[in-house]
Amino acid sequence: MLPPPPSFKQQRAARTYEALLDAAARVFSERGYDATQTPDIAAAAGVSTGALYRYFRDKRHVFLEMVRHYLGQGRAEVAARLDPVRFAGTEARAAMATVIDVLFDLVAKDAPLTRVFVAASLTDPDVAALRASAEAEDRATLAAMIGALVPRALVPSPEAAALVVQVATFEVALERARVRPRATTRVSDRDVKAALLDMMARYLLAAPARGAKGGPAAKRKKRG
Repeated sequence: MLPPPPSFKQQRAARTYEALLDAAARVFSERGYDATQTPDIAAAAGVSTGALYRYFRDKRHVFLEMVRHYLGQGRAEVAARLDPVRFAGTEARAAMATVIDVLFDLVAKDAPLTRVFVAASLTDPDVAALRASAEAEDRATLAAMIGALVPRALVPSPEAAALVVQVATFEVALERARVRPRATTRVSDRDVKAALLDMMARYLLAAPARGAKGGPAAKRKKRG
Protein backbone atom coordinates (compact mmCIF):
# COMPACT_ATOMS: atom_id res chain seq x y z
CA MET A 1 0.00 0.00 0.00
CA LEU A 2 1.27 3.46 -0.88
CA PRO A 3 1.95 5.94 1.91
CA PRO A 4 -0.13 9.14 1.85
CA PRO A 5 1.10 11.96 -0.39
CA PRO A 6 3.76 14.15 1.24
CA SER A 7 2.97 17.52 2.74
CA PHE A 8 5.40 20.41 2.61
CA LYS A 9 6.02 23.29 4.97
CA GLN A 10 7.85 25.31 2.32
CA GLN A 11 6.08 26.59 -0.81
CA ARG A 12 9.22 26.09 -2.87
CA ALA A 13 9.35 22.36 -2.05
CA ALA A 14 5.67 21.98 -2.89
CA ARG A 15 6.19 23.74 -6.23
CA THR A 16 9.15 21.51 -7.08
CA TYR A 17 7.16 18.39 -6.23
CA GLU A 18 4.25 19.52 -8.42
CA ALA A 19 6.64 20.39 -11.25
CA LEU A 20 8.13 16.90 -11.09
CA LEU A 21 4.68 15.28 -11.21
CA ASP A 22 3.68 17.42 -14.20
CA ALA A 23 6.95 16.63 -15.96
CA ALA A 24 6.51 12.92 -15.22
CA ALA A 25 3.05 12.97 -16.81
CA ARG A 26 4.47 14.54 -19.97
CA VAL A 27 7.50 12.26 -20.25
CA PHE A 28 5.67 9.02 -19.47
CA SER A 29 3.00 10.02 -22.01
CA GLU A 30 5.59 10.65 -24.72
CA ARG A 31 7.99 7.75 -24.08
CA GLY A 32 6.04 5.14 -22.13
CA TYR A 33 7.10 3.64 -18.83
CA ASP A 34 10.03 1.48 -19.92
CA ALA A 35 11.79 4.12 -22.02
CA THR A 36 11.49 6.85 -19.38
CA GLN A 37 14.34 7.42 -16.94
CA THR A 38 14.54 9.66 -13.90
CA PRO A 39 17.04 12.10 -15.52
CA ASP A 40 14.47 12.63 -18.31
CA ILE A 41 11.83 13.61 -15.76
CA ALA A 42 14.20 15.87 -13.84
CA ALA A 43 15.29 17.63 -17.04
CA ALA A 44 11.66 18.15 -18.09
CA ALA A 45 10.94 19.70 -14.69
CA GLY A 46 14.02 21.93 -14.87
CA VAL A 47 15.72 20.42 -11.81
CA SER A 48 18.71 18.17 -11.20
CA THR A 49 18.40 14.41 -10.92
CA GLY A 50 19.62 14.73 -7.35
CA ALA A 51 16.72 17.06 -6.58
CA LEU A 52 14.30 14.46 -7.92
CA TYR A 53 15.69 11.87 -5.52
CA ARG A 54 14.94 14.15 -2.58
CA TYR A 55 11.25 13.54 -3.30
CA PHE A 56 11.12 10.08 -4.87
CA ARG A 57 12.93 6.79 -4.30
CA ASP A 58 13.06 5.71 -7.94
CA LYS A 59 11.22 5.84 -11.27
CA ARG A 60 8.43 3.56 -10.08
CA HIS A 61 7.79 5.82 -7.09
CA VAL A 62 7.54 8.83 -9.41
CA PHE A 63 5.12 6.93 -11.63
CA LEU A 64 2.89 5.84 -8.76
CA GLU A 65 2.68 9.34 -7.29
CA MET A 66 2.04 10.80 -10.74
CA VAL A 67 -0.78 8.28 -11.30
CA ARG A 68 -2.31 9.10 -7.92
CA HIS A 69 -2.19 12.81 -8.73
CA TYR A 70 -3.60 12.29 -12.23
CA LEU A 71 -6.45 10.09 -10.96
CA GLY A 72 -7.26 12.57 -8.20
CA GLN A 73 -7.73 15.31 -10.76
CA GLY A 74 -9.98 13.03 -12.82
CA ARG A 75 -12.10 12.10 -9.80
CA ALA A 76 -12.57 15.75 -8.91
CA GLU A 77 -13.73 16.52 -12.44
CA VAL A 78 -16.17 13.60 -12.52
CA ALA A 79 -17.58 14.47 -9.10
CA ALA A 80 -18.09 18.11 -10.09
CA ARG A 81 -19.65 17.45 -13.49
CA LEU A 82 -21.85 14.56 -12.34
CA ASP A 83 -23.00 15.98 -9.01
CA PRO A 84 -26.66 14.80 -8.67
CA VAL A 85 -27.63 18.27 -7.43
CA ARG A 86 -26.76 19.69 -10.85
CA PHE A 87 -29.29 17.37 -12.50
CA ALA A 88 -32.34 18.20 -10.37
CA GLY A 89 -35.27 18.44 -12.77
CA THR A 90 -33.19 17.22 -15.71
CA GLU A 91 -34.67 14.62 -18.06
CA ALA A 92 -32.92 11.28 -17.48
CA ARG A 93 -31.83 10.76 -21.08
CA ALA A 94 -30.15 14.17 -21.16
CA ALA A 95 -28.32 13.30 -17.94
CA MET A 96 -27.10 10.04 -19.49
CA ALA A 97 -25.75 11.97 -22.46
CA THR A 98 -23.77 14.08 -20.00
CA VAL A 99 -22.34 10.95 -18.37
CA ILE A 100 -21.09 9.77 -21.76
CA ASP A 101 -19.58 13.17 -22.58
CA VAL A 102 -17.82 13.41 -19.20
CA LEU A 103 -16.22 9.96 -19.42
CA PHE A 104 -15.28 10.40 -23.09
CA ASP A 105 -13.68 13.78 -22.32
CA LEU A 106 -11.76 12.36 -19.38
CA VAL A 107 -10.20 9.59 -21.47
CA ALA A 108 -9.54 11.72 -24.55
CA LYS A 109 -7.94 14.61 -22.65
CA ASP A 110 -4.91 12.57 -21.61
CA ALA A 111 -5.15 9.61 -23.98
CA PRO A 112 -1.37 8.88 -24.20
CA LEU A 113 -1.05 8.94 -20.41
CA THR A 114 -4.20 6.84 -20.04
CA ARG A 115 -2.65 4.25 -22.37
CA VAL A 116 0.46 3.98 -20.19
CA PHE A 117 -1.56 3.93 -16.97
CA VAL A 118 -4.05 1.28 -18.14
CA ALA A 119 -1.22 -0.97 -19.32
CA ALA A 120 0.59 -0.61 -15.99
CA SER A 121 -2.60 -1.38 -14.05
CA LEU A 122 -2.65 -4.85 -15.62
CA THR A 123 0.80 -5.78 -14.30
CA ASP A 124 1.56 -3.64 -11.24
CA PRO A 125 -0.55 -4.37 -8.12
CA ASP A 126 -0.09 -0.85 -6.72
CA VAL A 127 -1.22 0.78 -9.96
CA ALA A 128 -4.13 -1.66 -10.11
CA ALA A 129 -5.13 -0.68 -6.57
CA LEU A 130 -5.02 3.02 -7.47
CA ARG A 131 -7.16 2.37 -10.53
CA ALA A 132 -9.67 0.30 -8.55
CA SER A 133 -9.98 2.99 -5.88
CA ALA A 134 -10.48 5.78 -8.41
CA GLU A 135 -13.05 3.82 -10.39
CA ALA A 136 -14.92 2.94 -7.19
CA GLU A 137 -15.24 6.64 -6.30
CA ASP A 138 -16.39 7.54 -9.81
CA ARG A 139 -18.87 4.66 -9.68
CA ALA A 140 -20.29 5.90 -6.39
CA THR A 141 -20.86 9.32 -7.97
CA LEU A 142 -22.55 7.68 -10.94
CA ALA A 143 -24.70 5.46 -8.69
CA ALA A 144 -25.89 8.51 -6.75
CA MET A 145 -26.84 10.19 -10.00
CA ILE A 146 -28.73 7.13 -11.27
CA GLY A 147 -30.49 6.73 -7.93
CA ALA A 148 -31.64 10.35 -8.06
CA LEU A 149 -32.91 10.20 -11.66
CA VAL A 150 -34.23 6.67 -12.22
CA PRO A 151 -37.04 5.09 -10.16
CA ARG A 152 -36.11 2.02 -8.13
CA ALA A 153 -38.93 0.17 -9.86
CA LEU A 154 -36.87 0.36 -13.04
CA VAL A 155 -33.39 0.07 -11.54
CA PRO A 156 -33.46 -1.75 -8.19
CA SER A 157 -29.69 -1.44 -7.71
CA PRO A 158 -28.15 1.89 -8.79
CA GLU A 159 -24.76 0.49 -7.76
CA ALA A 160 -25.03 -2.45 -10.18
CA ALA A 161 -26.32 -0.15 -12.92
CA ALA A 162 -23.43 2.25 -12.31
CA LEU A 163 -20.93 -0.58 -12.73
CA VAL A 164 -22.45 -1.64 -16.05
CA VAL A 165 -22.66 1.94 -17.37
CA GLN A 166 -19.15 2.82 -16.21
CA VAL A 167 -17.43 -0.20 -17.74
CA ALA A 168 -19.35 0.00 -21.02
CA THR A 169 -18.76 3.74 -21.44
CA PHE A 170 -15.11 3.61 -20.38
CA GLU A 171 -14.28 0.77 -22.76
CA VAL A 172 -15.95 2.52 -25.69
CA ALA A 173 -14.19 5.77 -24.75
CA LEU A 174 -10.84 3.92 -24.76
CA GLU A 175 -11.56 2.64 -28.26
CA ARG A 176 -12.56 6.09 -29.50
CA ALA A 177 -9.41 7.66 -28.04
CA ARG A 178 -7.28 4.91 -29.64
CA VAL A 179 -6.05 3.80 -26.23
CA ARG A 180 -7.09 0.35 -27.34
CA PRO A 181 -7.17 -0.80 -30.99
CA ARG A 182 -9.93 1.02 -32.84
CA ALA A 183 -12.53 -1.35 -34.23
CA THR A 184 -13.27 0.78 -37.27
CA THR A 185 -12.51 4.18 -38.72
CA ARG A 186 -15.83 4.37 -40.58
CA VAL A 187 -17.99 5.06 -37.51
CA SER A 188 -18.08 8.62 -36.20
CA ASP A 189 -17.77 9.52 -32.55
CA ARG A 190 -21.19 11.13 -32.79
CA ASP A 191 -22.80 7.89 -33.99
CA VAL A 192 -20.97 5.85 -31.36
CA LYS A 193 -22.17 8.16 -28.59
CA ALA A 194 -25.73 7.99 -29.95
CA ALA A 195 -25.65 4.19 -29.99
CA LEU A 196 -24.25 4.07 -26.47
CA LEU A 197 -26.92 6.49 -25.26
CA ASP A 198 -29.67 4.38 -26.85
CA MET A 199 -28.31 1.26 -25.15
CA MET A 200 -28.15 2.98 -21.76
CA ALA A 201 -31.65 4.43 -22.12
CA ARG A 202 -33.13 1.04 -22.95
CA TYR A 203 -31.36 -0.50 -19.98
CA LEU A 204 -32.12 2.19 -17.40
CA LEU A 205 -35.50 3.48 -18.53
CA ALA A 206 -37.24 0.45 -20.03
CA ALA A 207 -39.67 -1.81 -18.16
CA PRO A 208 -38.19 -4.61 -15.98
CA ALA A 209 -36.70 -7.49 -17.95
CA ARG A 210 -38.60 -10.72 -18.45
CA GLY A 211 -38.29 -12.93 -15.41
CA ALA A 212 -37.48 -9.98 -13.15
CA LYS A 213 -39.59 -9.34 -10.08
CA GLY A 214 -42.86 -7.87 -11.31
CA GLY A 215 -41.97 -8.51 -14.97
CA PRO A 216 -44.03 -10.42 -17.56
CA ALA A 217 -42.69 -13.84 -16.56
CA ALA A 218 -43.47 -13.26 -12.89
CA LYS A 219 -46.99 -12.10 -13.74
CA ARG A 220 -47.66 -15.20 -15.83
CA LYS A 221 -46.47 -17.39 -12.97
CA LYS A 222 -48.74 -15.55 -10.54
CA ARG A 223 -51.77 -15.99 -12.83
CA GLY A 224 -50.96 -19.69 -13.16
